[in-house]
Amino acid sequence: MEWKVLKMNLNINKVKFVVFTSVLFMLPFGVLSYHFMNVSKSIARGNQSEKVALRVKTVSKLSADFLFSRYKFIEKVKSGGFKRWKIGKQKKYLEEEIRRNNRDYKGFAVFNGRKKVFDVENLNVEKSILDKVLRSSLSMGSVEFSQEEPPALIIAEPLFSGKSTKKIILCAKIDLSPLADLVRNYNMGGRGEIGIIDAGGQIIADSVGRSIMKPGVKVSAQIISNIEKAVNKGKSFSYSYLRLKEHKDNLIVIANIPGSQWWVYEISNFTGYDYYSKWAKKVVWKGIILIFVFGFISLKFAEFWVSGKVGPSA
Repeated sequence: MEWKVLKMNLNINKVKFVVFTSVLFMLPFGVLSYHFMNVSKSIARGNQSEKVALRVKTVSKLSADFLFSRYKFIEKVKSGGFKRWKIGKQKKYLEEEIRRNNRDYKGFAVFNGRKKVFDVENLNVEKSILDKVLRSSLSMGSVEFSQEEPPALIIAEPLFSGKSTKKIILCAKIDLSPLADLVRNYNMGGRGEIGIIDAGGQIIADSVGRSIMKPGVKVSAQIISNIEKAVNKGKSFSYSYLRLKEHKDNLIVIANIPGSQWWVYEISNFTGYDYYSKWAKKVVWKGIILIFVFGFISLKFAEFWVSGKVGPSA
């Protein structure tokens, strides 16, 4: 009976030795693991931020190229002798452009002040846009949203200087559906939402189809807030992390489209990009298992050394 009690006590002491040794190993290991996990998370976030930032900047640049290519014709008209032509010649010239590039332009109209001289494809323009052009002598534009067709950009370009008596304004309707194809192509296989918004925060095109289901829908208040902060700081690019109720981090990246007040945004869920974090957790768990194994090995070495069974005799 006494031998069984003694043996039980020895077994308990062995367990205590393994646990105590393992805990001693774990104290410094825990500190190092904490820093290791944080560094891994930072690397994962950094990699995700770089990938999303590159995608958003690329979409921003391609969108600017798209707008510039469509504006070339208007610039050509402005710099030429269009305003000195007779009305019949002007209308024929614009009709020919519609026939050549009917996928780009959906209509034209020429105004003298607020009075329409003629139009091509029944283009109507809001009086507020014309008033802004007449007051500033600068080009103005607004996005037109419709349930029947994709969003379109209405550009009102003054063909006059400030002192001109004839206030000729050329208006053009530019199809923006290629921007929807652009954001969808760049979000293939993506885990988030990428889109383009106008100066008022209305979604022109997005990868999840919200702009199609509800034309003119506004982007989230968080993105608008981020854009306002970037504008106030004079920045054309910004990103931030948003913690949701589900304890998940969302990465929000925004970039201005050069030459406009439009912005490209992307909301990307951090979950799924944390490869380094998962890898780091596996390393830490393997380390904990190894510590217990080393604790057991330490017990065996201690038994051998104390009993004098290991090592050369003196």
